Amino acid sequence: MSGAAAVRPVTPPADADPARQVQREWLVTNGIGGYASGTVSGLVTRRYHGWLVAALPNPLGRVVMLTHLSEQLRLPGGRRVELRAEETEARLELHGDPYLAEFSLVDGLLDGPELPVALREAILARADGNPFFVEEIVNSLIENRGLVRNGDGWVPAQQFDTTSVPTTIRGVIAARIDRLEAERRRIIQEASVIGREFLFTILSQVSGGEATLEEGLMELESADLIRKRNVDPDLEYLFKHALTQEVAYQGLLRRKRQELHGRVAQAMERLLGDRHREYAESIAYHFQNSDTPACAVPYLVIAGKKAIERYALAEAETYYQSAYDILLEQAESSEGDRSLLEVIVEWALLQYYTADFPAMKRLMKEHSDLLARVPEPELCGMWLTWHCFVGYCMIELEESLAASDRAIEIGEECGSARVLAYAYTQRGWAFGISGRSSGGLAANEKALALVGQLDDDRDARYVRLKAGCGGVFGRLSIGDLIKARAQAQELMDFAATSGSARALAFAYWSSAGISYFTGDVARAIKDAERARDAAVDPFYKSFIEPFVGLFLASAGQYAASKAVTDSGLRFTEDRGIFSLTLQHRLSEALVLLGEGELSRGMDQLEEIKREAHELDWGWLHTVARLNEAVVYARIASGEAKTSIGAMARNLSFVIGRARGASRTAREALASLSEDLSPDLESLRFIIEFEFAKLLIKRKERDEARRHVQKAIAFLQPLGDSVGMRNARALLATLDAR
Repeated sequence: MSGAAAVRPVTPPADADPARQVQREWLVTNGIGGYASGTVSGLVTRRYHGWLVAALPNPLGRVVMLTHLSEQLRLPGGRRVELRAEETEARLELHGDPYLAEFSLVDGLLDGPELPVALREAILARADGNPFFVEEIVNSLIENRGLVRNGDGWVPAQQFDTTSVPTTIRGVIAARIDRLEAERRRIIQEASVIGREFLFTILSQVSGGEATLEEGLMELESADLIRKRNVDPDLEYLFKHALTQEVAYQGLLRRKRQELHGRVAQAMERLLGDRHREYAESIAYHFQNSDTPACAVPYLVIAGKKAIERYALAEAETYYQSAYDILLEQAESSEGDRSLLEVIVEWALLQYYTADFPAMKRLMKEHSDLLARVPEPELCGMWLTWHCFVGYCMIELEESLAASDRAIEIGEECGSARVLAYAYTQRGWAFGISGRSSGGLAANEKALALVGQLDDDRDARYVRLKAGCGGVFGRLSIGDLIKARAQAQELMDFAATSGSARALAFAYWSSAGISYFTGDVARAIKDAERARDAAVDPFYKSFIEPFVGLFLASAGQYAASKAVTDSGLRFTEDRGIFSLTLQHRLSEALVLLGEGELSRGMDQLEEIKREAHELDWGWLHTVARLNEAVVYARIASGEAKTSIGAMARNLSFVIGRARGASRTAREALASLSEDLSPDLESLRFIIEFEFAKLLIKRKERDEARRHVQKAIAFLQPLGDSVGMRNARALLATLDAR
């Protein structure tokens, strides 16, 4: 440690103040990230207090190795004197308070005898107990010959004049730097531009040579302003304190700072070569603060990509926003247009993960003219793939598919595997949402076939996960249960080997979908909740939640479904994600019905069905029809228990609809059974199983047997399952009669 505490048990002064001893804190650092800290009383009052806090890993990690000690003094006669300080719920116990006369961090800074009392008290008063301030004052006094050697110790050269020491720690540091020779001052200021930590090789490039640099750094190290941090593999230095670096930096004129930042960035480019991606954030920072900020844009984009991969979405947003702002301030040029289009295209993936649809749509609208001005097919093609994504999320399906068609055309013309992979991925989802699962499955498989041709691992992961998940639901939708389950397992395996939270969310969501459509609602709820909990990106979470709400409502867990649906609706409405909003409203309708709001719930189901039909959203239209039919079937069979109070609140429903519930349900389920699109075969088990239960209630036993057998046939490829056991149990009731 760079300081030491001198504590002397004497008769306590009359004005001893225990409250002040608790409030006054001390800190001793070792200059490489470790420290000791506490209060004068010995009481631990802050989370950062500790007698030994090590920098592991050095210099930013913090591990508390020793929090505090409960001291006890044993006198020669055997009597024990408690010195510990403790705080309980009832009271504050400062056992050592009566024995504390003085607390000092000064004497340990200098070898030799103690400083004169008057000088020590003057230094402490000026530093107000700040140990770093104390050190800098002592160093300043030595440099200014206010303290001189006297044999083995130090003595004041003259009467200590408090006005000769600046009143702030920044002032003391600035005065020390000002007293340096011009060459040493230049070196420390150039180093301050690089950062608190700086490599010798970079500083030598900025400074213009090594001849005087080595000697200058040795002198700065002797002055206790910097320290060696590493010698191998590269010589690296560290400013003793962040404030030292900051004060040195602030001593530069703005124009000089800009010049030096530019030189640092260029030096890093030259020296790092192919490792520039590793240091993209630092290079971007220096170019941003130089007189050529546009040079920062490529590095800001790289930094944004890196942040996305480690789920630091807020950090990524600052990088892309900075790049965008820099480009808007530049004079118009063809290169500037190209860079702006690239930033918007790369930014789109972040906006996808954060579900920032308003920003994505605004940028596409404000800068749509870039497509005509930038003659770079791959960037234009990538723009169109994100236009396709926004389109299907807003259920503007024809526009979405048209954008994917044009992107595929561009990708084929320029031979871009990236454009084609993204375009087929987005097209697959657009087809799947519209209810055209065969087309969606074909598109997703084409996307997956291109993964091996993608140069960027980030692109490869995105396509593999999204097209893979789309493939699961494509297979499930057409009734190919075996391949759907195999692809879901592939996603789970990839999540396990890659450690990707995004892959895990997709894998659990795929598994949940398979369970739900094959009759295992309990497993579907469990896996959907796992998927939601695994999702670290706002869009994935918001995408999964409508299914969590639907599954819970289907299981009669209306309160839980309502909690998920209410929060989900607020989010998707705020972000303008119309597709997810409509799905939440479907769950909301089921909750209303489950809570006895029969008229409101059924009216909302009708409205969703109508909207889905007008939007040509085949999947949601069919799901809404099915849920409406199931509600009527359960009312007719008595499964839906409705209280007298609920019936009184919904007289119009009871009179107008409930009386004919059995007939209405039969007609609806018969129509779904007979006319179900091959692309929506995933609904087959639910339709046939619910229809069979209704027919049993209507005593149409032969028809019931036919439909329960269709349900069993659908599940047959999976072998034993919850749905299969339920269907066979239903068939057994028919055979027993």
